[in-house]
Amino acid sequence: MYKNTSFYSYLLKILGTKETKEFFEATREEFPKVIRINPLKTNKDSIKQRLTKKGFILKDNPIWGNSFEVIYEPYEIGKTIEHYAGLFYIQEKSSLLPVKILNPKPGEKILDIASAPGSKATQIGEMMNNKGILVCNDIHLPRIKALTHNIDRIGLIITAITMIDGAKFGNIYFEKFDKVLVDAPCSNMGTIHKSKEVLSWWNEREINWFKMIQKRLLISGIKALKEGGTLVYSTCTLTVEENEELIDEIMKSYPVEIVEIEPLGVKEEKGLTEYQEKKFSKEIEKTIRIWPHKSLMEGFFIVKMRKIEKMKKNKEYYLKKEYRKILKTCDGVIKNLLNYLEKYYGIEKDIFDDKIFKISKGIWMLSQDMENFPIPHSFREGLRIARIRKEEFKLTTNAAQILFPYIKRNIYEIKNEEQAQIILKGGEIEIKENSGEGFKVISFDGICLGMGVVRGNKLKSQIPKSRRFEEIII
Repeated sequence: MYKNTSFYSYLLKILGTKETKEFFEATREEFPKVIRINPLKTNKDSIKQRLTKKGFILKDNPIWGNSFEVIYEPYEIGKTIEHYAGLFYIQEKSSLLPVKILNPKPGEKILDIASAPGSKATQIGEMMNNKGILVCNDIHLPRIKALTHNIDRIGLIITAITMIDGAKFGNIYFEKFDKVLVDAPCSNMGTIHKSKEVLSWWNEREINWFKMIQKRLLISGIKALKEGGTLVYSTCTLTVEENEELIDEIMKSYPVEIVEIEPLGVKEEKGLTEYQEKKFSKEIEKTIRIWPHKSLMEGFFIVKMRKIEKMKKNKEYYLKKEYRKILKTCDGVIKNLLNYLEKYYGIEKDIFDDKIFKISKGIWMLSQDMENFPIPHSFREGLRIARIRKEEFKLTTNAAQILFPYIKRNIYEIKNEEQAQIILKGGEIEIKENSGEGFKVISFDGICLGMGVVRGNKLKSQIPKSRRFEEIII
């Protein structure tokens, strides 16, 4: 690790020789995994019981009540059926903290300006209990695909996913959001316990490049934030330039104040007010640093800010609007869909009373709050509940998993582990009993695997390629 002299020298300037050695020693091995339980689909006791039965040893994680540290895994926990079904999310321990500090509430309008792959976005959506508006943005298509996969797996209906330059958000959605998260791309100094390749490219020249991106995103986030709103800026790096120095510059030019973060109990330290010959505002002490060798978790910098006054909008931005027709439960096609779901699956209509719908290559279910908050340039909105083929409805796997507690009919329960694996890989199995032809919700061990279709004595998986699980241990 010491071969990267630039990385080593930078740490020496902040920590000194003794602590720099402790830093590297602490990051030689990965820290324990943390799983965050998804309350939209399950509960903590149920997950603990299921995973303990399979041989996993879990420990309560005090910094996030609805999570566990994984002390021992008989096999990779990401290969469990519970993970496939979105009952939990694997996340770095310190990565839980920015959203905890942001403290999202149901019904709020929240922007996650650099969202992929979705760890914090899904955590925000869970805290909002699928009520409100969550705009998730990223600029790279491969990362957007990872983001959409995780949002679908968790079962969020409150998201609008966008793929635009995050620096433009502040002008396009000027002072529209109650809260903003800027979890910015960075030089990754705090991640070398799991990403040793960082040491192969890290150098101080990269810092200014990242700082430029971070500053643009942060300014945009401040512009997008309402007066009195909360913004959390975080990075998984430990350089002063990308953290304290940047925040000091922002405070001098924009109407924000730093808010004290309540003690987290993770041996966090105050932000630095001096570095080399540089001196920063005393307010910077309200920011926090998490050092791997002191907290035994990924390195992080976090600051919580409040917008203290409105800003002047300098420029109007106009985007080409696309047709967006919002449908409600009283509209014809939605009435037909809900009648079908009630008759065929036994899903009572009243659970959709606080939902709205949109048609775009199928029918998408959205939170009611999204009706008057159009995102005309969104990559997609909400969660696709059904496809329409030849005037027939086909319930999607993602919708079946989030609606599973309400489904009473046309469930096919698989009792054979080998058959469950075939279905998860997109295959088909023979069935002996007469369950009737047509679409079925497939379950195994109390978990919804997804959709299938019965033709004759065959049950064919209808799980989409994006959700298929090629390697799973049941």
